[in-house]
Amino acid sequence: MIFILIAYFWGGIPTAYILGKRMFGLNILHVGSGNSGATNLMFQTNFFVGILGGAIDVFIKGVFPVLFIKYLVPGNDLLHYMFSIFLLIGHNWSPYIKFRGGRGIAIFMGILFALGWMEAVLVLIFIQGLNYLVSFTINKNYFEPSFWIIIWFGYLFFTLFFYNYEIDVKFFISISVLVILIKRITANFEPLPKNITFYRSLIFRLFLDRDILKKNLWVGRKNFFSDKKNSK
Repeated sequence: MIFILIAYFWGGIPTAYILGKRMFGLNILHVGSGNSGATNLMFQTNFFVGILGGAIDVFIKGVFPVLFIKYLVPGNDLLHYMFSIFLLIGHNWSPYIKFRGGRGIAIFMGILFALGWMEAVLVLIFIQGLNYLVSFTINKNYFEPSFWIIIWFGYLFFTLFFYNYEIDVKFFISISVLVILIKRITANFEPLPKNITFYRSLIFRLFLDRDILKKNLWVGRKNFFSDKKNSK
């Protein structure tokens, strides 16, 4: 139980929120997507700060703690998987920022890397590389990292069904993907827009990770939460 609590509170450290506050005086929860994640940080500040936030999520919050628990308690795969899941839950619903958080992709990559799923991480890197290639050679409107993440999830589930993995591996991947998808749909407790149908909004959240079709309008939002007056 103590390891689960450690994982939750370690994963919950809001990297993007801290960097935004310390470096720019920016409350990342009140701009753009409202995510405390590297992508929103990048859109609201600059590329290099976003990369820094993503690297911290991957290596400090993902790789390091999983390698540590594997070293501390070797051979207990189920504990390693449960520990990893609660790292992800902590990141997505951080206790430090009123249970808001990021979407979990960067920390999930770090977790998979530490658990030995390097192939899965490389597939995501390849898919996102293809995303960049298509968007910057054909049409920049095709630059939708969130949509290509769904394709990656499809790959993960393909491996579960067509490879002879142990039941605890299937449990870990299924729960982890479910945690990320639930976070997309609930979107930091933000209510669905009234001018768009319920089902269309859910589809946008699931595949595009936002409530509206136009990305530039979404990432340019400011001070949209009801508690904005209380933010510091």
